[in-house]
Amino acid sequence: MKKYLFICILGFSFILPACTDEEITNFFYVKTITVSGKTLNLSNIEEPEASIEGIYISPGNSLNPVVTSDNNGDFSLQLLEDDSFYLRATKSGFVSVNTARRSLSDDETGIEIKMPTETETQDVINSAFVFAPQLVNHAWLLVDTVNTAGEEVIGQSVVLSAAPSAAAYLDCDGSDSGLNETTGAPCPADRSGPMYITYFDTAGEIDISVGNESQTASIKMGEITRLEFELQ
Repeated sequence: MKKYLFICILGFSFILPACTDEEITNFFYVKTITVSGKTLNLSNIEEPEASIEGIYISPGNSLNPVVTSDNNGDFSLQLLEDDSFYLRATKSGFVSVNTARRSLSDDETGIEIKMPTETETQDVINSAFVFAPQLVNHAWLLVDTVNTAGEEVIGQSVVLSAAPSAAAYLDCDGSDSGLNETTGAPCPADRSGPMYITYFDTAGEIDISVGNESQTASIKMGEITRLEFELQ
């Protein structure tokens, strides 16, 4: 395909009729999709002035689109169609939050990124692990499992492509349930912590599976990557 497109362009005046309109358009124009949503704090109040970066390979790359959420916490940014990316939300006083890595061929709306403060995050960690590992020293992965109505689904095991340093399935109060599957539901709306929390001592890419669903996460030191699995 690369050779064919190269010939199409080099022989523009002579071979152009052999190229389809779609091929010519794709060569000259970059296709993008729009992702939009809202940044919130843990009280479900809109969090303005959070920086949202669409990350293709690594944070801070000049090719990454970056926007700031407005006074209502709303954000919208354009990303390359069918190109792998994840979103990273940052704001002073809050822990940086990453979404799952994915690629999209269509626009997506209604994305919610909940941003905890550093104190709130460490409180969750302290409840989940009796030995109280420190937020800044590890790369954190949080997982929730819900049904199509958004209700928590219990009895689900989280399978990781790499062994974590430690992990816990949490009760409604955020403490270790002592089980090997999601538990606690139905929990109050202000459940303390996710259904599952784990951490690694190094950053990297992790594949996560729950039932027949799978996602990929880029985990970063001192940051949270939070995933939600919607199960049928």
